[in-house]
Amino acid sequence: MQLGARRVAFAPLIRDQGNSKLSASAVEIAVLQGMLLAYDTDKRMQKEGLAKPFTLEEWSVEAGPAFFDETVTAAEQAIKQANAALKERAKEPYIRVK
Repeated sequence: MQLGARRVAFAPLIRDQGNSKLSASAVEIAVLQGMLLAYDTDKRMQKEGLAKPFTLEEWSVEAGPAFFDETVTAAEQAIKQANAALKERAKEPYIRVK
């Protein structure tokens, strides 16, 4: 958002470096859910004049063939979890004018 990148590609795993401590699904859920919640916060801040206008047009997740199916399932789960979290968020403005 700060860079104004409208199209983002992200590969959250570092399997090619031999790291296997976190599952592909755990990483995808954490990254995608965090991005969706942060983007919602930014859009709310824009409406209140607290952030400059910005729209993310595309978010691509890169996953190799061995992790593709797991990543797709995790992305679907992350979207559901983010939507549930957004429904629970307070709707009050961030700024209260007195």
